[in-house]
Amino acid sequence: MEGRGGPASWRARKRARIMRNQPSNIFRVDTGQGSGLDTTQKNNGLDTPLGAGPLMRSHELPETIVGLRFAEARAAEVNAMLHAVSQKGSVHRVFQTLPHYMRRRAMSSNVKRLPRGLRAAADKETQGTQAKPVSKCRSRKARRQHRNLLEEYNRRQRHHVWLETHVWHAKRFHMKECWGYRLAERPSAKTFRISFRAMDRHCLLQDISYYSCIEVSGRQEDLLQRLCRLTSKEAGMTFASKECLGGRRQGSLVLYKVEGFPSQPLGPVTFIWRPLLTPVVEESKHRQLWIWIHPAMKKEVIEELQQVIGCLIPVRPKPSDASRLTKPVPEGASGNQSTGHDTRRKRKRSRSAARPEKVLGDGTRHISDATSWITENGDMVLTDLTMELVRLRLVGPLANCVLTTTLHLADSPQVSEEGPTSWWTKHSKDPLHRELHEKQRRKFSLLAGLQATSDVPSGTILGLTVGDPRLDLPGKRSKALPGRTAEADREDAEQFTRHGFDAQLAWSALWDYAIRDEVTKKKMPEQELNELRRKVLVPGSRLNLGAHEAAVPMLLVQQGGRETGRALCGWGAAWDIILPKGWAMAFWIPLVYREALVGGLRESERHSMYRGVPHFPDDFPDCVAGARHTAEYKAQALDKFKRYPPDKRPNYVKLGVQSPFAPPWDLLAQEWDAMQSDSKDFWDFLKLEGENQVEGFLTEQQEVRVEEDEPQVSKDMGDECKEASLFYTIRNQRLLARLAVWCGLGRAPRRPAGLPESSDGMGPSLAESLFLASSHSYGFVWVRLELLERGTPEHHAAVSIPSSDDLAKLKADKTYSGPLEPKQSDPFKPQLRAEGKQKKIEKGKKKKKKKNRDQEKRNYEDENECEDVLIKGLHPEPLSNVVSHCSRLLLGSVARGDFSLAEGAGRCFGFVSLVGLLRVILHQQLVGLRPPGGGRRPLVLVRNPNSLQYRFAWLSVEVQWS
Repeated sequence: MEGRGGPASWRARKRARIMRNQPSNIFRVDTGQGSGLDTTQKNNGLDTPLGAGPLMRSHELPETIVGLRFAEARAAEVNAMLHAVSQKGSVHRVFQTLPHYMRRRAMSSNVKRLPRGLRAAADKETQGTQAKPVSKCRSRKARRQHRNLLEEYNRRQRHHVWLETHVWHAKRFHMKECWGYRLAERPSAKTFRISFRAMDRHCLLQDISYYSCIEVSGRQEDLLQRLCRLTSKEAGMTFASKECLGGRRQGSLVLYKVEGFPSQPLGPVTFIWRPLLTPVVEESKHRQLWIWIHPAMKKEVIEELQQVIGCLIPVRPKPSDASRLTKPVPEGASGNQSTGHDTRRKRKRSRSAARPEKVLGDGTRHISDATSWITENGDMVLTDLTMELVRLRLVGPLANCVLTTTLHLADSPQVSEEGPTSWWTKHSKDPLHRELHEKQRRKFSLLAGLQATSDVPSGTILGLTVGDPRLDLPGKRSKALPGRTAEADREDAEQFTRHGFDAQLAWSALWDYAIRDEVTKKKMPEQELNELRRKVLVPGSRLNLGAHEAAVPMLLVQQGGRETGRALCGWGAAWDIILPKGWAMAFWIPLVYREALVGGLRESERHSMYRGVPHFPDDFPDCVAGARHTAEYKAQALDKFKRYPPDKRPNYVKLGVQSPFAPPWDLLAQEWDAMQSDSKDFWDFLKLEGENQVEGFLTEQQEVRVEEDEPQVSKDMGDECKEASLFYTIRNQRLLARLAVWCGLGRAPRRPAGLPESSDGMGPSLAESLFLASSHSYGFVWVRLELLERGTPEHHAAVSIPSSDDLAKLKADKTYSGPLEPKQSDPFKPQLRAEGKQKKIEKGKKKKKKKNRDQEKRNYEDENECEDVLIKGLHPEPLSNVVSHCSRLLLGSVARGDFSLAEGAGRCFGFVSLVGLLRVILHQQLVGLRPPGGGRRPLVLVRNPNSLQYRFAWLSVEVQWS
């Protein structure tokens, strides 16, 4: 017997290797001479192997063969052979079966790189997989041509609007698609602290050009008469404010639907009136008004403005005005449209074609879309200036220094020649314009001596005409620092820090459409500017263009800092730069070279939080845009929650949180309204003070009921709001100021109409509380919450009312962190188990049955629909008993919470029910269990959605005076 590596084993392996691809009905017959025949016979030797029968030896052949029968027997063998050849003997793909010296990585994606004989098999493998379309322009040289790059740039911003600084941001930021734009969300740096330091100590730069500008023009009296239907004097500033009407200040307000105050808000806006250079007769004043709105509310605002002003007739753009848009490129085309085999005639034709223009503005807008609407008699015009103006924001105390070192005012032209500065030459001929330009130059130079941006009054507007900032670009990045104010200018600086600038200094040629269009079209390209720099005799010296230097009109608008609270007064003040389109990058790079750190949407949210103002649309749940944003956030959070297994996600049912992703505002408003409808039961907790006081309170209650019969009582709250069961945010300035006084902040303002007199002027009486509770039962108040000790509040944390025992424990022990919510049982657990067993049974049945992929996909979608009805860890909708679901009554919810780097502690802002807030204030005022150190501010409890721990927090109402 031979060993393992002997001839016998070697022959067996060789025979197995030879026979591995042979049909099963053919086998090899060995002869004594070492050869074999692979033929069979049956009825003339066609089905039995030769040499196996008793009448014939293996080396002999049959005498006769019937051709038809022989062919039929060979057909099965041929079919088996073809089947064996077509089947791959391994799991490798076609390009992996090539010899090693022929293999290339590119063959896995490009079938045409394979040998011709293998391309058909490779095509079958790639069927069903969508391959990326191969660019028709193969060479990199052709792709990098300026014309093809420009066409590709215009094509890519056809679905989402790109800002002019998009390419700069895309290299350094995480981008996000929202509101029809492609915006920078946060920088690639993994920390926010560096951005906070820029806002707190130096300067933070942001591109907020995505804000839409709506221009309304017409007679001043008619505009004010119609626009007043969208605002209310009770909510603060209106379009008719005296300081804003002259054009010297920017105003801010909350727009409502027509006659919709206070329950139908649209959102916050800012507005600027065009100043008048010369006094005009009041009756013949034709004014322009710019209204800046967030893109999330643009559609609703334009519809309301068209309705209230009557501008319903669209004005189609002229062909000359549509030069900003190029002819649409077919989808999927990029670069040169040739196939790579162009003739000389085709190449010459493509070079002689018109050069495409760069899309500036809204690339998603079609050339025939209307951007202006007029009234029937043509006296009023409504124009959409979206992306027609560039708006940059500089946040921080040293924003003044960055501006003064970056910008230099344009010089008066010495030679009147038609060129890039033709409009500036015409303006300089007027002595009034020359004098105004010199005044603006002197006032602008005073900004360099200010120590902080907040030294300038909020809303101050300064119009300027500056030169091309690219000419003063420093050789390397340098930090701008404040200087000293000269003795001669110190008095002027003190005067404008108190009162701001005059209305005449706010004038700018930016309001003129023809001038804006000329400045945009005649801007010198970077290529020409660099070519001129190359020819300068002294390298690095400033390029002097003379009369060919651009003169860019612009507006500087001061954004006020923090105006409320006990600390950080003036923090977060900023300057906004408004420019004509096409000049964003020309100003952006010089500002970055002055070490202005760049931020995105995340920095805007934190900036609003530290300033203590609501951020749109996150903190406006009563608006249409806010409700839409809440629904999108809830869907995303729910989808993320489902992706985690049940043991890796919090069980909100056991935590007692009914709606962790979006607060149920409507249910909260309805339940608090139902609770205060029976006043005796609602104020039953006041029996702790004795029966005599309760009787006195009931007497006051009867007086309130008598006053409620008067028509002036329900002035702020209409019955239609209660019938619609819609909550709203209280923005009545006098009422908020009254609440601020009751919470221990501010001075007592003038009493609102119909409000009963307070007992001592410092705190609310029961009569006042009952009156406000009945008038604003669906109202919510924007409040600020400061945690007493440790803890970081999160978004959508619950704000609850502490009990008397909680206050007593805190008064006895100042280190008392707060009560714990008892862990609740899961009443849906049996139902979930039954559904789980049913799913397992159905899953076992599916394994037995063979179904196609489409049927399995439909079953998977049906399962997801069933999961939406009942999900482990979530309460099914509709919800009930939201206020009293936990051991402490639910007062409201946190809209925005985090650790505040500005204050070094956990801070949050949220909304609480006015009815519940009055109950808290009155209870803690009468019971007197408030611990020292917080003044007269009420105490509430804050609990994060994924925790059972309540933590004490001071509550304060901060009035945003506008």
